[in-house]
Amino acid sequence: MSDDFLADFQRDWDAGLRQLTTELEGASFDAATDGIRAAQESHPYTDRTGDLTGYATPAEDVQRGERGASMQWPMPYASFVDKGTSRSAAYPFVPLAMQVATTSLEANAERAADNIAALLSE
Repeated sequence: MSDDFLADFQRDWDAGLRQLTTELEGASFDAATDGIRAAQESHPYTDRTGDLTGYATPAEDVQRGERGASMQWPMPYASFVDKGTSRSAAYPFVPLAMQVATTSLEANAERAADNIAALLSE
């Protein structure tokens, strides 16, 4: 193998890895958004003020040096609604959000991998 071939391969590989990282970060944010949207559209409680679902957002989540997104429900009472209390029944909305986000992330990650495979096969 020539040095030019190896240099070209390394350059293409690095570009593909950067693109894959970017696409996976986007896939993570899209999945978090999809999960939040599912909880907003189908939740088992009456959201009288609209605050609980209205203020939910995907937020950057950095773990082990990898960037992604998480679903955040910033209202301080969100966990009480989701899990219940000793005086109030639980109205779980997070399990649906997690299920939808997981399905979305799997589909988006597969699409990102396909895009990179196509790029590298050129």
